[in-house]
Amino acid sequence: MRTNEISKSKKIAILMAVAIMSVICCVVVSAQCPCAVPIPNEARLPAGFYPADSPEAKIIERLGIPPIPPKSFLRASAAPAFELQSVLVGLYGETIEDYNNNRLFYSSQNDENPMKLLISIIVNGSPTKVKYSLYTFTPEARKGSYLQYITGCSTNGNFSNWMKDQNNPLLIKIHDFNDGNPVDEGASGYRIFNWNGLTDKGEHIRDCLYIVATDEAGNILGTIDSGGGVELYRISTTPGVEFTKDDNNVLHAKITLAYDRPVTKIGMFIATENCLWDATPLSMINQDNVVAAMAAQVNRDSNGGGPNPHNVVIAYKEFKPEEGAPGPDDPTGGAIKTFKWDNIMTVDNKPFTYPVPPNPDQEGASKYMVAILLGTDIITVNGIKDGSLYYGSYHDMNNLDNYTDIQSLAISGKKIIIETTPNGFIINPKGNYDGEWVLMSVAGEKVSSGKGSFVSKSGLPKGVYLLTVANKQGGKETQKVIVR
Repeated sequence: MRTNEISKSKKIAILMAVAIMSVICCVVVSAQCPCAVPIPNEARLPAGFYPADSPEAKIIERLGIPPIPPKSFLRASAAPAFELQSVLVGLYGETIEDYNNNRLFYSSQNDENPMKLLISIIVNGSPTKVKYSLYTFTPEARKGSYLQYITGCSTNGNFSNWMKDQNNPLLIKIHDFNDGNPVDEGASGYRIFNWNGLTDKGEHIRDCLYIVATDEAGNILGTIDSGGGVELYRISTTPGVEFTKDDNNVLHAKITLAYDRPVTKIGMFIATENCLWDATPLSMINQDNVVAAMAAQVNRDSNGGGPNPHNVVIAYKEFKPEEGAPGPDDPTGGAIKTFKWDNIMTVDNKPFTYPVPPNPDQEGASKYMVAILLGTDIITVNGIKDGSLYYGSYHDMNNLDNYTDIQSLAISGKKIIIETTPNGFIINPKGNYDGEWVLMSVAGEKVSSGKGSFVSKSGLPKGVYLLTVANKQGGKETQKVIVR
């Protein structure tokens, strides 16, 4: 492994920064809050009350969390003794900054590497003993719901009322922080808790979280939601995909991603946008044919009305985990996989060809996104199968920077091999290549040319280039090469 090309780090990735509490007005008369007491910045506390050299304080400093007011926004007569202001949920994961020009992330929290929940609190009166717990929704609460309900959290102000009903069928307690013991909260700041991402019974979760603060008698002091669903299978890959075209202009793709938890299926979609996916019924997540069913559902919605009906999902394919090839020089020890999607066919069962048609959701540009679904057979405490759905970035699929020409022409009937060295590229290193070559930029400009097996990269800026080689019989091949 070349350490200058691949870097790996374990870090807390703050994936949900949520619910900074709005100032509550005593009387709603305008956009102003005439009864709120302004807090000057110089009167605010440092970001937290942990010792400066503690691990908690270092996390707060590294995340750049701003100071919080030492007292409530409200006047003393209206301020409760204790307030929950906000919460950050940090997923522990592996980040590979540069793996073959891809930036990869996958969540990997466990008992040794837990999530971090950073809870902003304000103490307005005397010290308060506070118990902190986590709640989530039951399967009963999610009957007839859609994906959007677990990606954006809201109870419309009903949570406290639900909590008062000890037999409420919608909520379930999944974890007590600090082993259920109260915490002496005597000052405003950030309280940090570790959590392994599972219920206390070891069950998986794929839904919103609710942090509940109570006193020792069980009276609710405050509640706040996580702002988004917790997904143990969360991934990201940027750009994550390399498109190619063959002699017939049919598109192919190689997709690179990383995960280290068991999965049963991987779905890949080429799509025009990501707005309609949240309307997927949660019951569909549990279907064995979830990949095909989701593609059909999204396209039914996108063709169901509006001024511009069209297919949002252009093409899709379901892969089995064993179809993924191990990533070469994998710094994670096995989490990186590459999947080949050859001869891409559209949902209309036609070859997806270059140049691609304009994207109706991108003002006619040739940009499309790749979405990735990780599916499992693990039923969560919320009643749906665990997994995740990741929307990738847009790719200009008519830009040659995304392509390598795949041609059948070759030297001596075999595909040309190009080996990268610190000083340049060697054509057919095990042979005796004496033909001509041309190195081009992806914009089509000639960079250099020559004859023989060695192509120097001295003085070339970092980036992607196209190397075309030829032989005496007229065979030609163009391959993408990278200067790092």
